[in-house]
Amino acid sequence: MIDGEKLGLKGQYVAIPDRGYKDAKVIVDYLGVKMTIPDWHKAELFRRFHDQFRRGIAYTLGYFKFVSDTKA
Repeated sequence: MIDGEKLGLKGQYVAIPDRGYKDAKVIVDYLGVKMTIPDWHKAELFRRFHDQFRRGIAYTLGYFKFVSDTKA
C-alpha cells in the first residue's frame, strides 16, 4: 500500500508491475480486503524504473487507487 501523497495523488494506492500482469486481471488482497484490477493499462499513473540489479532491463509500475470490491 502506498500513500497517494508520495505520488501527488490522494488516497491509498497499489503498484502493479507490467511484467506478468499487463494482459491479465489482477486481484489484490490487502489485510483480507480485495480489489480487482481488470485492465493494467487503465492505471491512474505510470512510472518507469531501471532494474536496481543492473541487468540492463527496465520495468513500469502502474498505480491504482485501492478501492474494495465489496460495499460496506
